[in-house]
Amino acid sequence: MPIKNRRGDVSSAQSTKSTFGWDLTYTSILEKNDIGPKDWIRNWLVTYHQSPAKDWITKWQGEPIISSILIEYPAFHAGERSTVWLVRTNSQAYYWESVQSDWYSVEKIAEHTHKKEIKPNAYDALFKIASSWEQAKPMNAKDTPADILPGYIGFLSFYDNGTSREMLLTFPDFVRLDTKEGEKDKRGRLMCALSPIILEKEIDEIPQCKNP
Repeated sequence: MPIKNRRGDVSSAQSTKSTFGWDLTYTSILEKNDIGPKDWIRNWLVTYHQSPAKDWITKWQGEPIISSILIEYPAFHAGERSTVWLVRTNSQAYYWESVQSDWYSVEKIAEHTHKKEIKPNAYDALFKIASSWEQAKPMNAKDTPADILPGYIGFLSFYDNGTSREMLLTFPDFVRLDTKEGEKDKRGRLMCALSPIILEKEIDEIPQCKNP
């Protein structure tokens, strides 16, 4: 499962033992995309500046990790830091999820983390499709509905056998805004790709998910 460089993401890098080569401050990917200090995502990171992922990775006690996906974004009801970490070892796969409220520290994350084992083929199908994505263009403020955040609002990171990359997420990655009247499926490509794992469906491949 090779990772190719795509527009807008960090160049492939050798993994580090602590964070798979990911910059969990996201400074590098934000600077590469000219995201300034006044942008919403920068201010959000000031409030939720500590990712639980570093603690999860460094304290991992299972088989050696050969592949991983990390998703971080603001919860849409109150903006808390939502973190989803998916892990693949030689024989197993796992899904971890937490929501970090501003009233407890990153050290309290363990008490609010949901963990479950998932089917390895479900992880492999997700990684295959998601790692092929290119970073979407950001929504500008004038074309964005009043109740939706413009610009970039989250981060998607990949690791596979010693190489890693990161990309930024937009609102349409989560929820499509181009649906026609009567169209029921409004999931963005990320939520569409994640849904079989969240719903614990038996799958051999991820359904086709529309790009934003």
